[in-house]
Amino acid sequence: MGITIRIWIEGANVSRFFRRLPLEDANFRHTYAFRKVHTYFKEKYDVELDKSGSDVTRLCFFSFDPDLFIREETTPFSVSYTDGEAALARQTLRTAVYSYAAEPTANQKFNPLGKNSQLNRTEVQAIIRYLSRRGLSITYSFHNWYQVSYAIANTFTYELGMKYFLSLSKLDGRDYNERGSRNMIDYCYANSMGKFTFATVVFFAKQNGYKKEKEVPKVEEML
Repeated sequence: MGITIRIWIEGANVSRFFRRLPLEDANFRHTYAFRKVHTYFKEKYDVELDKSGSDVTRLCFFSFDPDLFIREETTPFSVSYTDGEAALARQTLRTAVYSYAAEPTANQKFNPLGKNSQLNRTEVQAIIRYLSRRGLSITYSFHNWYQVSYAIANTFTYELGMKYFLSLSKLDGRDYNERGSRNMIDYCYANSMGKFTFATVVFFAKQNGYKKEKEVPKVEEML
């Protein structure tokens, strides 16, 4: 099983162009491959592809075309990279500006329905304390980072969610990028469909040895 990159060009006699990639580290591989394809089409055909396709989580819709031509045979577009190129691409994933439909509405930000549970507030603070005291992180990979961001956006209203997400992201140390983190949480508030819940945060924390604290947090630690 793999990821399929499909590119549709309006007005061009091209219907499908794809390359299957392993699911391992899907976000990095998808983004890197898309950039290669984007450059290829620009240099060879002077066609500018929609860059929103570089987001693996983006749900896309296509208009109906009764005269669409589909090629039965296709040529794979091979993508390879050096360790240095991979390291650079992974870093830029965290600093990307998620500007495509990434401005959340007031309702998406501040509607408290089903959010801000005191139990969840208490536990996320306990998780942050646990990780911080041990120099651990649950957002060290892009895969974990965006899932935690979606989970926070689904669990807390905007101000609380931003505070908790930045606190968790800061645990990445030198890989932490505040602007990229703010862009990511904005993106998740604007685009979340409830797929990830607070259980995602707890799951990643437990993978790092976290166990629910029995004591009640101190008043001054309540955010």
